[in-house]
Amino acid sequence: MCCKENYWHQVAVNITRLRNEGLYCDLQIVCEDQVFNVHKVLMAAGVSYFRHMLRSGMLESSHNRVELTNVTPEALAAIVDFVYTGRTELSNKNAVDILLAANFLMVDELQARCVQFFIENIDNGNCFKVWRLEKELGLSKELARIVDKFVVENFEFVFNNPEVGLLDFEGLRKILKDDHLKVRSEDQVLIAALHWLQYDIEERIDHTDELLNCIRITYLNDVGRVLDVVVSSLEKIDFFLRLFFAIEVRQVPSSDFDET
Repeated sequence: MCCKENYWHQVAVNITRLRNEGLYCDLQIVCEDQVFNVHKVLMAAGVSYFRHMLRSGMLESSHNRVELTNVTPEALAAIVDFVYTGRTELSNKNAVDILLAANFLMVDELQARCVQFFIENIDNGNCFKVWRLEKELGLSKELARIVDKFVVENFEFVFNNPEVGLLDFEGLRKILKDDHLKVRSEDQVLIAALHWLQYDIEERIDHTDELLNCIRITYLNDVGRVLDVVVSSLEKIDFFLRLFFAIEVRQVPSSDFDET
């Protein structure tokens, strides 16, 4: 077993050396301003996208040149290295682009490694971006569970992240209504809801009432201060004044409106 592993390791080393020296390469992959000289048989073996393309006899493959526009050069370089060596260096800086490229090119093993990377490295800075990717691509039920749990348990630290706007309405409502949502005050919940509305106020303004129903209005400490935090332009002041009035009305006990 050891000898067999050593043999295939040496084969991989030799093939990588051939690519680096430009020997026997028979396919060019063009991505933006970069050209990757590779071996068809290796790319077909390791990347489903190229395997299907080369089998179908597409025009690009018959000319030994393929142009890719849906991936970044850096992510493509990582995928090519992965095909030749079985290794890749993932970090918070490159993992999203590599995951998107692996998904587009159908490199299942690398996609699985990216998913595992995020499961092990979810943090305040990437949680909403990973949440959106998981929902869009349907990557992993385990990743979805980990991200949801992280956001709920760390909401007081992530609620002010501008990328909260990446959530769709149902995703945000699910988080805000979670019984295990950890916050220091209900003000943080309101701020998160307002940041989400601000992200695309024209499209999302109709969700205002539904979002207010997710907030325990009577537990708010300082609505005026909260609105000061999120108002960022004169064009939105009218909306926030109306929202402030709606919240104030909800905070007044119903008995105050009873006839005397």
